[in-house]
Amino acid sequence: NMKIETISGVSEWDGCSEGDYNENQKDDSLLVLDENFVYPEHRDRFEVCDLLTHDKHIVHVKIYGVASQPLGHLFNQGMLSAQCMADDEIRPLIQEKIKEAQTEDAKVTDFSIEPGFRPEDYTVTFLILCSDKNRIGTDGRPKIPFLAKAVFKENCAIINGLRYKVTLACIGKS
Repeated sequence: NMKIETISGVSEWDGCSEGDYNENQKDDSLLVLDENFVYPEHRDRFEVCDLLTHDKHIVHVKIYGVASQPLGHLFNQGMLSAQCMADDEIRPLIQEKIKEAQTEDAKVTDFSIEPGFRPEDYTVTFLILCSDKNRIGTDGRPKIPFLAKAVFKENCAIINGLRYKVTLACIGKS
């Protein structure tokens, strides 16, 4: 059973859109990379992550209401991002996006993943924003539907196989 992670620096969620939630993150320990797409040669574009934390959490954020489809998408995004970050040819493109975002945000903190990238130093974190309090169990875990849970387990195995850690985080609407 995976423990539910708390991510230092992330703010409460007031029910705003995912994009607004990411943009509203002002903590210096977080770098917002939402909508920052990398375009590797011969591959489709992909989003690095929504948030990168100073303590090496690669955070992917999705709102979970009723449908499980956004959760499947979330878990696939995290897996693709982890695979690309572990790829020696794609990682420099990701590093460039991190450097650009860091400069735009005027961050003093260094979020660089290069040189010396080691997947085992990083945690792929799926942050689920639950719009329905009934979708959060008494233990703080999101109640993930069967199909999305199957995708989650399969993708966790792949991400772990690449030597990353994986965690879930959940925030209910305040």
